[in-house]
Amino acid sequence: MSKNIPTVVITKMSPRWRPFQIFILGLYEMERLGEIKLKFRCDWFYRISTILPDLPHLGGIMHQLAAYFLNDSYTMEGYVEKEGKRRTFCIDSDDSPHCYDGQLLDNVDIYFKTQCPKEIDIEKGFRLTDDVYLPYCDHRHVNPKLSLTARGERIPLPNLKQNIHKIRPSVVGFRRLADGNSYSALRNGFDSYRKGILQKANKKLMCYFGNAQGPIPMHDLHGPDYESDGFIMGAFPQLHHPNEKRATIADIIGQLGEQYDARVISQQATNDKQAVKRTDLIIPIEDFCAHISNFQYNCNVSGLRMSMPNRFMESFIVGTAIVTDKLAVKWYLPFEEEVVELEEMGYLPKDSVNWNRVTQQIKALPEISKETVNKHFEEKWAPVPVARYLVKTVLDAAK
Repeated sequence: MSKNIPTVVITKMSPRWRPFQIFILGLYEMERLGEIKLKFRCDWFYRISTILPDLPHLGGIMHQLAAYFLNDSYTMEGYVEKEGKRRTFCIDSDDSPHCYDGQLLDNVDIYFKTQCPKEIDIEKGFRLTDDVYLPYCDHRHVNPKLSLTARGERIPLPNLKQNIHKIRPSVVGFRRLADGNSYSALRNGFDSYRKGILQKANKKLMCYFGNAQGPIPMHDLHGPDYESDGFIMGAFPQLHHPNEKRATIADIIGQLGEQYDARVISQQATNDKQAVKRTDLIIPIEDFCAHISNFQYNCNVSGLRMSMPNRFMESFIVGTAIVTDKLAVKWYLPFEEEVVELEEMGYLPKDSVNWNRVTQQIKALPEISKETVNKHFEEKWAPVPVARYLVKTVLDAAK
């Protein structure tokens, strides 16, 4: 192994570590290929999770303990060192494209954002519609006693302009590769997703959505909290939540015949504790990718705060393309045939969407092969190319 290869050191890890598992698996693989050295100098909870045997439930217990004892955050932190030069980075997995860790923005050399806006308009904010823009803000609250996910006013982000050059897009990974974080656990989890891949899709298009309504609008949140979809819907009653468009899309797809499969698990609000779920439609996570692989396309409508969900990666890994509304966020490379964008939907009022055109676009989706989607996945979105991008980007900051 060459002495000149870079060393990647993970110094802090969120107890919400599952969004980072695609990066960690890619770094493990790079180390096995002799491209980097990988070290963990973060909290002992996480370090233990990287060496535990792949035993049922043990990793899950460690995850619960980490969430209880460690400071909550949306970020993984580290640095890349080569030939005496060290450059720091973090990865921010927050589903809000307009929220950042202001202190890390100041302190790191590169700030990777999984939900990275296509454009960052500092003056207007993050666009939901032509009439509604969300202000860029900090993860932290004005009231420091509030927990990370508690509802309450967030600190403004006055240092975005001077740090915007540090922000880089990355990718949104899988919901969960494993409970633990050892190489064997992550590799086995990755391989289990791929076990469901078919040589050829038997059907054309599916959708699988959790809810057909957004959250119940909220108003008393101790100040504006634009991380809360409930607050957003209460503050801007003219908006219609993306979930409402998901319900309409499911209705359209469900009427197109045997080549199509449309599922919505609940017709009620996302924060309604009494919501009734169609349990007969639920697909267990261990079988989900095998189900997706049966289709040429999986349908998406933008998620909370216009975020991109895990269904992109969970489709690509089994050779299934995505058909989606107009995206507001981006990944580190452009999408090609693996993503077809329809009309804008997001938070638009439902009657502002041209549903006739959407229906025609869905009916006219081109044929796409597993080989095409697999090729894009292996070249751009698999763990190794994703990790290589991370390392190269941080090293380039040292030049």
